[in-house]
Amino acid sequence: RRLKSNEIILKVINGSNDARTVTLDIEGVTALQAKGVATEMTSGSLEDENALNDPLRISPKTSAFNCPGAKFPYVFKPRSVTILKLREKR
Repeated sequence: RRLKSNEIILKVINGSNDARTVTLDIEGVTALQAKGVATEMTSGSLEDENALNDPLRISPKTSAFNCPGAKFPYVFKPRSVTILKLREKR
């Protein structure tokens, strides 16, 4: 948690071959802004790697997601590293 910016950062690794739906429950927060930012890196195989002829095969993708409250479900993609950034309302 970054107190000056009211930002909450979650880092999650899903090493399985299946997507995982997780209910996130951010304790100690009364309200969150309606949109969060997700940065994800995922690949079709744990054996994938970047190469000179394919340097962006595994690269971070950033998108917005809905954050309806301090408790909400989120789907983590298979074989992924995800960073979620949420902002607390004050």
